[in-house]
Amino acid sequence: MFNKYGDTWSTWENVSRSKFDARHVSAVFDGSNIMAVWRQQAKEGGPSQLFYSIYSGSSWSKPKTVGVSVNYQLFPILGLSGEGVFITWVETLKDSDFPKDDPDGGLGYVSHYHKSEQKFSKPLSLSPKQDILYPHITTGNLDAVYLVYEKEFDDDYGIFLDILTVK
Repeated sequence: MFNKYGDTWSTWENVSRSKFDARHVSAVFDGSNIMAVWRQQAKEGGPSQLFYSIYSGSSWSKPKTVGVSVNYQLFPILGLSGEGVFITWVETLKDSDFPKDDPDGGLGYVSHYHKSEQKFSKPLSLSPKQDILYPHITTGNLDAVYLVYEKEFDDDYGIFLDILTVK
């Protein structure tokens, strides 16, 4: 890492530990660990999947999938609320010009990381149609999780807000 003046840096480390194309990284610090998430192929010829790794202060954990899907998983974003780490992403049935990732729309999802179980929850769908693009999630110590995303609306796109209350 770097010192407080930015004068020195550690040597780089391949967090994804993959020979495949890895892109669209997002990261959060939960007060004790850094979590990074990205998309890459799990196997040659397969669809892109979301992977994550956790930095404990000395090393990165072995990458794990957020949740296996037959679809192409794209554009993960991590956010932090009072309830912990959340992730949003898009899934498409088609390759969307993979690895360039240029979808027309997809299924949007959100999931919560269960620290005690060391895995993400079953995904919650943001829409029943493939009309979601680029979902984002708030970061902060809030009572709710705020999701903002692009959605197809009357043959155009608009920016939408959903509020997920955590109980």
